[in-house]
Amino acid sequence: VYACQFFDHSWGKEIFQGKWGPGLDGGCTNFKQFEKNPHYKLEVLEGTANIFILLLQVKDKLAEENEGIGFEIYKNINDKRIGEKGILPDSIGVCAGGYQSERQVSLDIKLNKGSYFIIPTTFYPNKNLNYKLIVWHKLENKTKKITVFPFLSCLLYTSDAADERSRVD
Repeated sequence: VYACQFFDHSWGKEIFQGKWGPGLDGGCTNFKQFEKNPHYKLEVLEGTANIFILLLQVKDKLAEENEGIGFEIYKNINDKRIGEKGILPDSIGVCAGGYQSERQVSLDIKLNKGSYFIIPTTFYPNKNLNYKLIVWHKLENKTKKITVFPFLSCLLYTSDAADERSRVD
């Protein structure tokens, strides 16, 4: 558990804002429609990367109850959505503590060269909820060979003030 986590200028950061809702929220892996959840593709193009992921619920009112949220990381195999045709591989990372009715959940993990999916979800499907996914990344050999972006049908926008890049998928 982190009381406070600092990231110096050697860390890169990607910020994604989105919304779960009908057709974009399949709930956790207990539900058949898991594949409907947003998928974010994370590629470590060389070496080993330190990754810190934070998933936040974004509420209009502070008094609103928190929903159960979480995320999982899967190895990307042939750019196929995780959960397609009921096939669900083993996850290689789950947010600390699993699904929680908290404002935020996080994970600190090291990933080797490869392609992965980060899949943020609510515990139950069909929840209308805004979220923010923040991915900090740092390669151990200090090169900039990591990419993170929405995959396929993510109807989300991304922005990163560090490189002033913006895109709509």
